[in-house]
Amino acid sequence: MRYLGRLAALLGWLGVGCAVAAETAAATLDLEDCRISAGAGYPSMKARCGSLVRPIDPADPGSATIELAVAVVPALTLEPEPTPLVPVAGGPGQSTIEFFAAYAGAFEPIRRTRDIVLLDQRGTGDSAPLACGLGEELLEGDQTPERAAEEAQRCLDRLQHDPRYFTTSVAVTD
Repeated sequence: MRYLGRLAALLGWLGVGCAVAAETAAATLDLEDCRISAGAGYPSMKARCGSLVRPIDPADPGSATIELAVAVVPALTLEPEPTPLVPVAGGPGQSTIEFFAAYAGAFEPIRRTRDIVLLDQRGTGDSAPLACGLGEELLEGDQTPERAAEEAQRCLDRLQHDPRYFTTSVAVTD
């Protein structure tokens, strides 16, 4: 898909490295029509969505894999600029796809001439989310450093994936 090649070029330009860019450029990504939104109860917009399969440990291509959510919001012109906009949501844990949908109006001037490529970083949105729900009693009750440490450990023990592979330096390799 043409977007992965452009994303690879952007990553290479950012200094991520030629090996990562070459690997990404060789990959293909199947996209299908979808709708994205800022969450339940918010309006949705048309996009093309798919999943990018990546090893959980980029240093070990044979490790288990995760799927990263990707959405492409097409430019409003029939002949878009060759380089798409690739925003990255703030965080921690914020979905780029939901962020974009919430603030899509702010991106309309860019969207007139460019496609917008959205990638939920690992651990966010629909990309192998790392989330531990906290009970109301924790949010409203008295919190001590000891109790916070216990709850953090319980959360770590329940996570489906090893959080060592959900850092910014690892996400950049995606």
